[in-house]
Amino acid sequence: MSEKPIDLSGEEEKPKRRQPKIDTRSQRDREGDASSIYTRTDRREREWERDIRVRLERTQARLIEALEGREDFEMAAILKEDGRAMIGGLIYVCGNATWLRSPIITAMTIIEPLLAFGRTFKTLVGRWTARRLRIAEERERAQWEYDAHQEAERQAAEAQVFRHNIVE
Repeated sequence: MSEKPIDLSGEEEKPKRRQPKIDTRSQRDREGDASSIYTRTDRREREWERDIRVRLERTQARLIEALEGREDFEMAAILKEDGRAMIGGLIYVCGNATWLRSPIITAMTIIEPLLAFGRTFKTLVGRWTARRLRIAEERERAQWEYDAHQEAERQAAEAQVFRHNIVE
């Protein structure tokens, strides 16, 4: 049996540090999605990070929906592909520059209700406009029917006068 030599120097052997694993895969071999750039699985998100992430993801989803509704599929695809990286980058910057957290949360506090009220306002304006058009069409149709009735009565009266003149 091989035995370890006994160290009589009195110094303790330091535990070896674990070397970081180097990723030797090429960039193309890695996940093609940009969302993995700023996501950290080695620690739990802090409360402010989770708050900002949830709010930004919700806003991103609404923007994507609005862009797809306007048939701007190119911009919607960009937000889908790179949105998580943008959100992660913003959170990373806020971690280092704590003074940015407050303006970002304030902006989100303003933007989120604006998006919600904007959608509601857009729907209400669309309905109001459709109602106004419908009323205008009904009035136009009623005016056309009234004019047609008046014209028919005028022609009938003229015909009556014409017949009366022929008979005499």
